[in-house]
Parts: sequence; structure tokens; C-alpha cells
Amino acid sequence: MEDAAKALARGKFAIALTGAGISAESGGGPSGLWERYKPEELATPGAFARNPELVRRWCRWRQEVICAARPSLQRGLL
Repeated sequence: MEDAAKALARGKFAIALTGAGISAESGGGPSGLWERYKPEELATPGAFARNPELVRRWCRWRQEVICAARPSLQRGLL
């Protein structure tokens, strides 16, 4: 751990890889935004062309989730 701390102190940048669970405490949910749908089912121009109302509803829901989320302790520590 000491070596890792020294390396981080010397470095200019650091990257932290986390799972979706870090967002759960912030209001993002334990499974992330893609629990019910695959990205290609909603996040493409083709998906919008096939079912614009579904894509609009999903985008509104996603915006509400994102706007309600607040930074968790873990995010603050990072």
C-alpha cells in the first residue's frame, strides 16, 4: 500500500475503475441504467426511428434518475 501511495503521489494523473455499485448510494441504482434494456435497443438513431415514444420515455426517466443523484462518500474520496 505504501508503494501505491508513493506512485500516486509522484504521478500526474490517476484512474479509478469501479463497478456500477458505486452509483447505488448516489441514487443511480445497483444495476445501472441498462438493467431493463440493451443499449442498442434505445440509444441509437435506429431505435428512435422504430419506437420514438419508448426512447423519449426512457430518456425522461434517465434524466430524472441522473438529476436526483447526489455524490456518495466513495465518489468524494476518489
